Amino acid sequence: MKAKSILLIFLILACWRMSAQEAGKLQAETNIPRPGDEVIKLEASYLSPGEAGKNMVWNFSELNRTGKEYPVNYSSTGENNITSIENSTYFRYRFSGDSLSITGYENASILVKYQQPALIIKFPLSYNTKTSSTFYGKGKYCDRLEYLFSGEIETSVDGYGKLVLPGEDTLSNVMRVHIKQKITDHYQPLDSEFDLNLPFALNEITDTLQKSLDKNGTIETDIYQWYAEGSRYPVLETMKSRRVNTGTHTDLVLTRTAWLFHPEDQKLLPEDQANAILRKNQSKLKSTALSTGLQEVQTQLNVIAYPNPVKDNLQVSTQLQGKTNVQLFLYDMQGRLVYKGPQQQTDGYFSESVRMGNLPQGNYVLRVQAGNTSERKVIVKR
Repeated sequence: MKAKSILLIFLILACWRMSAQEAGKLQAETNIPRPGDEVIKLEASYLSPGEAGKNMVWNFSELNRTGKEYPVNYSSTGENNITSIENSTYFRYRFSGDSLSITGYENASILVKYQQPALIIKFPLSYNTKTSSTFYGKGKYCDRLEYLFSGEIETSVDGYGKLVLPGEDTLSNVMRVHIKQKITDHYQPLDSEFDLNLPFALNEITDTLQKSLDKNGTIETDIYQWYAEGSRYPVLETMKSRRVNTGTHTDLVLTRTAWLFHPEDQKLLPEDQANAILRKNQSKLKSTALSTGLQEVQTQLNVIAYPNPVKDNLQVSTQLQGKTNVQLFLYDMQGRLVYKGPQQQTDGYFSESVRMGNLPQGNYVLRVQAGNTSERKVIVKR
């Protein structure tokens, strides 16, 4: 029964992705999931989300993947209605004006409908600003039990800075979203006259939920999501939930986990012009020295990688200005590091051969790191 109660928690965590864009804001244009998009969730071990604040460095280089992964597919069922399928669960959302709300979800065991949808976010959302709402609804479990719930949710941007991912990939201009949720829930035998679509008011279930609250407490969840500039979906997510009963002073951890979404995958999303423009502008800023001297000059690497497509050996080369430490990294499209070259100090010209004959066919991302400058290329393995 506890596992089914947790489904409502995953509702907020697993199904709606926001990303932080220009000047530290969540924007509807760049953050609404688009019908036809698919992103891959890579499950990882849980690590503490760290502190909130300005100019943070969140180090997740020791994050270990569990090996589990699955896609999240977005679609639409009509104007302002967005749906997603994730881990065999179907979710429904409504986007109206500048607000996004969740309206229901279902899978093989449970069917849930919100009588009062949960407002997840009201755009735009900036650092230290918040959105909050209350919600309630009902559902049925295995056609045997009626499920009642109510709760409150608060969403805020609580920090920004740099994020260090596994594989020594460091992302700048990253923002963190904190989602706090409390749910009171109750299961009872399903009445023969149960109608999920019959409207009802919260006061009709208040007494039942209060008794459940006194007995079982609430489910409290903290979700943290990190968003890189130019990415529509998050690059990292952590979630911890617990059942809290203040009457008996119990605090039971229900689940702790994390997910990775590699930013290189998101660069390949079709026709995402809004974020492509942000990435292009970001690249220009990095490669241009400000006259005030406040911004570091970034050298254009102009990496050459051939043959591409490649069957066996990939030859990588680039011209450099002066002595520079250079290192190659190769990732698959799930963000896993499949090759890491030795760090070399090179003066003027760099060249290295990467053996790819033993790798499966498909797309890979080559990253060339030269000092503080890096360049990425998509490599096709035949």
